[in-house]
Amino acid sequence: MVGTAEQILERLAADPVLAQVSELRLELPYEFHREEYEQILHDVRHLIAPELGWRPASSAVQEAGR
Repeated sequence: MVGTAEQILERLAADPVLAQVSELRLELPYEFHREEYEQILHDVRHLIAPELGWRPASSAVQEAGR
């Protein structure tokens, strides 16, 4: 999928398969510049993955201990 974080989230939310999976695979082309990779990874980490229910391991461990 290509688009803004909001567009990607809309497409994922509309996909009935999303509820059946536990992994998100991210594939990036080889021809991007470093800054483009950093932007994509930042957006996935901070904008997309949390909306799909993902939390960093350290947060999950802290919450489990509460």
